[in-house]
Amino acid sequence: MKTLDLVEEFYEDISIVKGFSYETLRHYRYYLDTFKEFCRTKKLYDIEQVTDYQLFEYIKYLNKNFSREMTYKRIVSVRKLYDFLEFKYDITNIGKKMPLPMKLKALPVYCTHEEIEKLINYYNNEDPVSCLHKTIIETFYGLGIRMHELIDLDINRVNLNDCIVKVRGKGDKDRYIPIPSQ
Repeated sequence: MKTLDLVEEFYEDISIVKGFSYETLRHYRYYLDTFKEFCRTKKLYDIEQVTDYQLFEYIKYLNKNFSREMTYKRIVSVRKLYDFLEFKYDITNIGKKMPLPMKLKALPVYCTHEEIEKLINYYNNEDPVSCLHKTIIETFYGLGIRMHELIDLDINRVNLNDCIVKVRGKGDKDRYIPIPSQ
């Protein structure tokens, strides 16, 4: 079975059947491009030609050319591809044998309260654009939401009577956040 055709079918499966977001699909495409290119250079045009040994060669290639985090994401993508192939075509899942590098846990980077105050006070309320920027920063900080949640925030999801905002987060799950009194 042609590797490229099966990868396209995998994209279709995670997009339509599993309902992964556009961003997740884009990331899988990006990470699996490396695997497809590796297969092309090794003249592995049929997914069933790929052996354990070649997967370990692929991991060595990743370790040499990418950061630990990028290697991790690429290996996870290949493992998911093989999970799909095992389920759909009963192909031996050699992806399970691919060891994952240890993930480094980075500490979150955040602004101090003083830095946020300075940023908010930078904008005045007289200029409409400045007022908009100030409102965006106050909403982002005050609600403690993710960037994409702020971008997707719709006025119809804001209930000023009950001081509640309905935010659509990861996995299209809604959550309710109280609006701070300030």
